[in-house]
Amino acid sequence: MKSRATAITIFVLSMPAGAVAETYNPKFQENTVPFLAEVTGATTFRDVATGKAYRLYGIEGCAAGQYAQAGNQKYLCGIQAQGWLISATLYNAVICTQVRVENDVTIARCASGQYPDIAQEMLNLGLAVMSPKAEDQLIPEYAKVEGDARKEFRGLWRSEFEMPWTYKSAAAQ
Repeated sequence: MKSRATAITIFVLSMPAGAVAETYNPKFQENTVPFLAEVTGATTFRDVATGKAYRLYGIEGCAAGQYAQAGNQKYLCGIQAQGWLISATLYNAVICTQVRVENDVTIARCASGQYPDIAQEMLNLGLAVMSPKAEDQLIPEYAKVEGDARKEFRGLWRSEFEMPWTYKSAAAQ
């Protein structure tokens, strides 16, 4: 067999002396390395290995001591959501895409092997509600999924409850 020589041409662009090169960075968000999570709240957890804290982007969950009432039955809605999050992440690696960092907590969109978007599934089941923060309402699917859960009376939507941010604000005073 005859070998072919491959010609490679390299073009070097020169810039005038003193010129500053402009660069473009699309600011793609990188995913975390898959990690095991220790759930710390209805929408929060930390990486077991590093201790890094995460909160699910775009949703709010009941506080641990917060009650909801379905008919004559009171239940701890924060504990219910936290229990679901434990079962969704236990023995499953979690991977997250950072949205921002607030007070050393990474606000992120996260997935596990079973759920491609954990926050969206919590909205679907009625275990959380959309965050009232304008910057956290940027995922149109979340509003649709929450609306469907509300119409079908899933989870919190079949109960009487105080919005998590109202409860947490009153509890902080």
